[in-house]
Amino acid sequence: MEFMGFQRENGEIGVRNYVAVIPMVGCANEVAEAIADKVPGSKPLLHHQGCCMIQSDIEVMERTLIGLGSNPNVAAVVLVGLGCESVSIDKVGDGIAETGKPVESVVIQDIGGFSKAVEKGVEAA
Repeated sequence: MEFMGFQRENGEIGVRNYVAVIPMVGCANEVAEAIADKVPGSKPLLHHQGCCMIQSDIEVMERTLIGLGSNPNVAAVVLVGLGCESVSIDKVGDGIAETGKPVESVVIQDIGGFSKAVEKGVEAA
């Protein structure tokens, strides 16, 4: 019997090979979903957090998002930020990158809105 899994750079084994599209804040969910809709093999990991949080909650959220992106069933990650959220897209990206996975970031306000962010996210994925 042959195991049809994927060994990651850090030695972990996954049975899926998804590109995770992870919003940093609930306000970026629609962009994350639109990116994932256009990229076969991708999954949006939506949530409703990331804004108006106290520091201890921000740290929990950052660890949670790092954990999602670090899952062995994830091959690569596209992070989607609005640009004003409390959660640090750089900290989350750096944490996931420690696993050896490619990580790209899209910040909606920096790029110029929904359509441009979706376009860049699709290219990144």
